[in-house]
Formats: sequence, C-alpha cells, structure tokens
Amino acid sequence: VGIDDALVLQAHEEIFEMNNGCVCCSVRGDLIRILNKLAKRRDKFDHILIETTGLADPAPVLQTFFVDEELQEAFQLDALITVVDAKHIMQHLDEEKPEGVENESVEQVAFADRILLNKTDLVSSEEKTAIKSKVKAINKFAEIIECTYGRVPLDQLLGIQAFSLDRVLAQEPDFLEDKEHEHDNTISSVGIERAGECDMDKLQQWLGGLLRDKGADLFRSKGVLAVQGSNERCGGACVRHSLASYQYSYLSAVPALMLLLLAASVKHDSSLFVGCILVPSLNFV
Repeated sequence: VGIDDALVLQAHEEIFEMNNGCVCCSVRGDLIRILNKLAKRRDKFDHILIETTGLADPAPVLQTFFVDEELQEAFQLDALITVVDAKHIMQHLDEEKPEGVENESVEQVAFADRILLNKTDLVSSEEKTAIKSKVKAINKFAEIIECTYGRVPLDQLLGIQAFSLDRVLAQEPDFLEDKEHEHDNTISSVGIERAGECDMDKLQQWLGGLLRDKGADLFRSKGVLAVQGSNERCGGACVRHSLASYQYSYLSAVPALMLLLLAASVKHDSSLFVGCILVPSLNFV
C-alpha cells in the first residue's frame, strides 16, 4: 500500500516509488534500473534523493553506486543523511537483536555523513546531551544538526560532498563485498486499502484503543482516509503513542481508506484489527 506518493501529488519533482520490497534487498535491482534510466536524462534534474524505510540497512544502498560501473561513472554519491528521532532513538540503539540480525538504527547512525537530530523539542536538555553522546560514540565523524519538524535548510543537505569512500573503507574494509544481511523478522507491516467512507467517531475509538494498548509496539503508522461528511481527505501519522492528523484537499482521487502499520509482531496479533468496524472486509497486503 503506497501512502507517501499520494501525499506528494502536488510536488514538482518526479517521484519513483518502490513498494514491493526492501531497497537494500529484494528491489535493489529496481533501484539500479531506475538510476540507469535517470542517467540518460541527466539534464532534467539537479539531484536524486533516495529515501529508504527506517528498517533499511544503508550499506547495500551505498554499495550500489560502486558495484555497478555505469552508475559509478554517471553519479557522485553526495552524502548519507540519517534522521534521528530524539524522542525514541535511545531504546532502538540499545535494543538487543537476535544473533545474526543487524540493529538497523545503529547501522544508519554509523554510516551517516550528516545526522538530523529531530524532535529536539520533545526531550530535555539532559536527554539531548545523552543522545548526542551516544550517537558520537557510534559515529564521531558525522555532523549533528538539531531540528524540529525536520526543518533544515536545503544547502545543509544537498551538494555538501560529505561522503568519503576512503573513510568508510577505513572503518569497514569489506564494505564493497556483497554480503548477506538479515532483518529482524519480528517486525512486519500490514497494509489495508478499501473504497468508501469511514465514520470518524468509530475511527477515533479504534485508533485510540490501538495506540493505548499497542502503542509501544507500533513503530510507525500512516494513512489517508475519506471521512463521512467531508470533501477532503484526512491524513494521519503515528509514531508509537503519538498521533498527528492533517486535512488534504488535493487527495480526492486517492482511494478512500489506505492504512499502513509497521509494528513488532503485528501480523501475528489479530487484536490490532479487532474493533475496527469501519470496513466490513479487509484486504491485507
């Protein structure tokens, strides 16, 4: 279920969405094909931004630009930017993964050329100091930029020429070797897509119960909804227990109900959907 592309329909930039797998694993070939196509239209754009999920291992994505000769000639890797959620990052960095499974949060911090410490307004000065100390212990080279709502001047993100292959190889001598990596299989996603309108009162009752009972395991959720009695689409995003909602007047063509949940053991816990009486039948992806 593609959510993000629907939310940026008014963007002037061209967007390619790969939602049939992990960009660092199963759809890496798709990434190479798209980049090779873009290389033939070099005069049509200034930069290419690749946004991965929060569960992506950055190393295979970076390797793509060095293991493919055509890409190596066509593109220069400018920087790896990692956004750190100040409110929740410590528990992810300290999380103990099963043997052989990488901690993606640690990997994303370790490979970053620049780190955006976001949501600094939600933590105390003492907590922020502890976070920065933890991050610096993992990656002493990356500049840390504090921000709220992800607001950072573009000139601090684009054209900064911060990536150094020599630095990466000094830390990871086998970086360019094509190695297998394993994701945490206790984390999964469920997508729901259905036409029609939803009852806001019932939606709030279901979502409120979900966040209250399962919020600690609900890493990320987002959706676009058609609400009964409104001509506008309602968009929402959750990170664990917190919820933000928005009105979108330009999403009238988007299917009425699109919801994506990313959580620990979500597909094994049917109670996540019990009580969601907005839709009589659910299509799971």
